[in-house]
Amino acid sequence: MKDEAGKSGSKFRFVFLEKGPNGLQPLSELTYAATKALIPESFSWLKVGTRLYPAWIGGGFTPESEIPKYDPWNPNWSDSPSSHFYYLDATGLHTIAEPDSYTFVSALGQTAQQKMNGMLPVLLAKGDSYRLEYATALVQATAGSNKPELTQLQPLDLPSYRMLLGYDSAQPTWSLAMGAMAAGTAFSLSGRPGTIRTTVLEYLDAPPAISRVRDVLTTPVFESDAVVRTAAVFSGAGGGIFTQTQFDLQFQDSTGRAAVLASLRRFSFLPQLSFLRSFLPAIVHPRVTSERRQPAILIEGSPSGKD
Repeated sequence: MKDEAGKSGSKFRFVFLEKGPNGLQPLSELTYAATKALIPESFSWLKVGTRLYPAWIGGGFTPESEIPKYDPWNPNWSDSPSSHFYYLDATGLHTIAEPDSYTFVSALGQTAQQKMNGMLPVLLAKGDSYRLEYATALVQATAGSNKPELTQLQPLDLPSYRMLLGYDSAQPTWSLAMGAMAAGTAFSLSGRPGTIRTTVLEYLDAPPAISRVRDVLTTPVFESDAVVRTAAVFSGAGGGIFTQTQFDLQFQDSTGRAAVLASLRRFSFLPQLSFLRSFLPAIVHPRVTSERRQPAILIEGSPSGKD
């Protein structure tokens, strides 16, 4: 798309709907030209005023409305890309300032109630190089303010050293006990050759309170294969992790002692760009309430349409 000056660039268009007597009706529109920061596919919804707006954590520049005025004591100020908490509203792009010495790492999976209320739990880090301390917090609208703020900042104690800063595959951990609700957040990164180590932050009741931190090492069934990407993570009885290997779709149970494969009938060196976008976590509900829910994943068929 091209902007008003005729320059090409990415634009995002949001259409807000409301329920009327004849169904859903357009209420308003929001268009964002991504000149300062791109909106990721995994953005969340944050309450600003009385409405939910897109919010995300990612790299980018300072929004125009927040660029400081000329300071004679700092005449050489320049804007460089860094990690920010961004959100949009009707007036444009904004950021939320991180606490002293902290950097935003990632958004955490929202519970159903948090999604309805427009609250977004986040993970932060501070420290030098690999010597990092982590904390969790909740971004939400506060009483008497129309702008969201960072609240409930609390340290996160990890049982052993884990490098969560820089992970690009943070995703919700879905609860089989509660249905389609986030029960944690999983961070995945390559372990020893051919494996992936997933660190799961499990919630106490709702984030940012973390009750347990556990690690799961996903290994390929065959030595000639390699695990390349985490597709979905499930907790509770019958839970486990779906991963993509170079050749197959693999499910490993939460104990790590059992794994099953399903052939994708294809081979890929580009799991993140090609396949991950088409992986949709799902939970299969039984017809009999006494039976437990089953983890599942939806994938696209073959390009030929024969699958």
